[in-house]
Amino acid sequence: MIGHPRETDKELKEYLRRAERHPDKTGNVRRDAFRRLLALAHSEDNGHKKLATEKIKDYFNDFPALQDEAINTIYDLCEDPSSTVRIAGYEAIASVSRVDKAWLVRNADVLIQLLQSDEKDEVAVVQKALLEHIDMDPPSVLQVLCDQCGFDADRLDSDEIALRTRLRTLVLQFLSEKATRTIERVTRVPGGDAERALFNGLIPAIPKSTLGELEMIVTRIFPLLPSLRVRGTNGDAVLSAVLERTSAAIKDDLHAASGLSDLPTVRIYLDLAAQVVLRDKAADPLQLIKFYLTSGLVSKITLQKLNEDARLVVISGIADAWRLCEEMLHNNGTSERTDLLAARTQLVDASPIMFEFLSKSGLTDQRSCSACATLLNACKGRAADSSWLVPNHLSKAVQELLAITAPQQNAPEGFRTIQILCRVRNGQLFCVTDPIQLSPLISLSSLFLNKCRNRSRNHHRRLRRPTRHRILTIQKVV
Repeated sequence: MIGHPRETDKELKEYLRRAERHPDKTGNVRRDAFRRLLALAHSEDNGHKKLATEKIKDYFNDFPALQDEAINTIYDLCEDPSSTVRIAGYEAIASVSRVDKAWLVRNADVLIQLLQSDEKDEVAVVQKALLEHIDMDPPSVLQVLCDQCGFDADRLDSDEIALRTRLRTLVLQFLSEKATRTIERVTRVPGGDAERALFNGLIPAIPKSTLGELEMIVTRIFPLLPSLRVRGTNGDAVLSAVLERTSAAIKDDLHAASGLSDLPTVRIYLDLAAQVVLRDKAADPLQLIKFYLTSGLVSKITLQKLNEDARLVVISGIADAWRLCEEMLHNNGTSERTDLLAARTQLVDASPIMFEFLSKSGLTDQRSCSACATLLNACKGRAADSSWLVPNHLSKAVQELLAITAPQQNAPEGFRTIQILCRVRNGQLFCVTDPIQLSPLISLSSLFLNKCRNRSRNHHRRLRRPTRHRILTIQKVV
């Protein structure tokens, strides 16, 4: 038996040096040294425990029969009362994974659990070890991380749900803050195994995540992936998942409001949808336009229930999305032309009520003026591309816009744009198909008689296609 601790340390280190140099890697000498290391992990001396964590990797591959005991020993050290020993244990997990990849997935899962530590210094070491694991096997480790984000709450009790929810947040924070450079590096090949693992692993988490977690996924993690930097099916899938949550939030926000709703939750979802479509340009804007038109967001019933700011969020949102669709429509090679034209028809049909609320707002800022201009462009485009007959209520809404944006001092810059868009080259409103006619009062009776004759003569044709509206200006005969 060795007496003094210093002599014990000296003897122990010499013993281990001899074992490491022994030519028979799997012989009894090294096996005994390995067993002695595992025993040291249970001593009361923190120095011995740290020595065990540093040396276990040197024997791990040579003695498969002792691997389970060795890995469990390291896991125990990760829960040691001493922070120094715990940190050494975290580092030992990574060292074992480097020498034997068969343990990599299990070790990564343990490291994920260790993210729950309350000690910042320890969390930093765990995060570093996790980054090393991602580099060792990107698809497998990213999949393990994502598995923590999509769990079935129906099968868990309340305590387990709370634990898994906290862990999901920690994983998403790690991926969106500490792992961004690593993710960009390992997923640089579009459609590669690593990118698929991360994308397919996080998509199922969208319906279950909190708003804060959803923002991390959509605005910080997904933009790192090459397939989500261009328009494609992955972007469409993200947008679809976000819009599905938006649909439920519309009813909740409207129901929760005691007066006019501010759409507190819906506007966050709409901003996330805009992130995918407008800023990242990863999804088809037509999908977003269809959502606005079919969800009831731009209906009169819904807009009447919103306060002025929420109305502007909705109206400017659909206008921003349509601006991208307009670009696609001007691209003659687009395969979606028929769908785009159909969406424009629906958008224009819904525009009078939006014009009405924009007029009531006074068009006091650039955003509202820009939205108004985009909607007017859509109306003019439909009028120019088809034999569409402008309805009275749209004509009235346009005239209200003209009145609001009449030339005045200190008017917003967008007023002139709206004035121009409301008219065609000869100065009349674009929604008036024929030039304004000036008729003296004396000829009014004959004009009325001719109109009656034409109406009778073309009765059946009129039923099929309404006559075009004309605005008559009557001048008094002096």
